[in-house]
Amino acid sequence: MLRMKVDGFVNMHLNHQKLKAQSELLHKRTLALEETNRKLAEAEAKLIEHNVLLENWVEERTTELVDAHEKLMNSQEHFKKMFILSPSLMAIRRLPDLAYIDVNESWKQHTGYGDEVIGNVMDLMQNDSNTTKTGDIVRNEKIRYETKSGEIRTALLSTEYIDIEGETCLLQVAVDITESLRFESEMARLAQLNLVGEMAAGIAHEIRNPMTTIRGFLQLFQEND
Repeated sequence: MLRMKVDGFVNMHLNHQKLKAQSELLHKRTLALEETNRKLAEAEAKLIEHNVLLENWVEERTTELVDAHEKLMNSQEHFKKMFILSPSLMAIRRLPDLAYIDVNESWKQHTGYGDEVIGNVMDLMQNDSNTTKTGDIVRNEKIRYETKSGEIRTALLSTEYIDIEGETCLLQVAVDITESLRFESEMARLAQLNLVGEMAAGIAHEIRNPMTTIRGFLQLFQEND
């Protein structure tokens, strides 16, 4: 009977120890789970904060991109209007083959050529020197160009590289100075004629003075007679 009580007490003690160990393990796991939940909550809060920051950044970048796109569209529209309405001869040529992509109305009016040059690589602008090539960047270089009717005209050519839909192109801008050169030449000719006239007037004056003296003496002799 005593043996049974002792065994029962031992079993009870063992069960108690086992329950205690399980309780401690459960408590530790509960604490670990709470710590994990706390860390997950912190991570979730940071993730939410990062998401908010990311959404704000995306919204700002989207606004910037929309504004940049609008500015680009406005810039392209302004360039298009300037290209079409400019009194200068303007042409856009593809690199590296220098085929014509577009020409403006002033270019057509001065050269006499129309849309038949689009896609063509003909080079109307010829510089007087061999120091530069057609695809080079130049500023106010004096060049000659031949119109469709065969007339040789003079212009000042400037070029610049531009990007059109990811393709590098050459923008040619020429100011026709043919009439200005003719005017300068005519003014120089008139100045020379004016100089000749002044010289003739001076010579006539020099001749007139002795003639006046001689005429005076003749008149005096006639009066004495």
